[in-house]
Amino acid sequence: MLVVIVLVFAICWFPLHLFFIVIDFFPEVIKLWRDHLHELPFTYTFLAIHFLAMSSSYVNPLIYSFMNQNFRVCRYNSLSLSLSLIPFSPDARYPAGWPRLVAPPGRNRIAH
Repeated sequence: MLVVIVLVFAICWFPLHLFFIVIDFFPEVIKLWRDHLHELPFTYTFLAIHFLAMSSSYVNPLIYSFMNQNFRVCRYNSLSLSLSLIPFSPDARYPAGWPRLVAPPGRNRIAH
């Protein structure tokens, strides 16, 4: 699992670092790019690369949830605990305060 996390981190962050290395060491390439392609493609490229770098933050929990049994158990327990804090009505089919459907024969109505 650690290898997968490190690989995903490297894949996500490498393009942004490469982009900044090109800007720092080859500014003439960036100047040509901006002059011939205008500013908009440069900006969109930077935004896409930056989004890819930031995506490592939300990919990590997904990797943990698919590859770590303890993480899945803890996530399930916390979810079931938070659901157990929701007050339920005595018959445990409807949350408290929700109207229950009472359908006598031949009639449909909502009882409060």
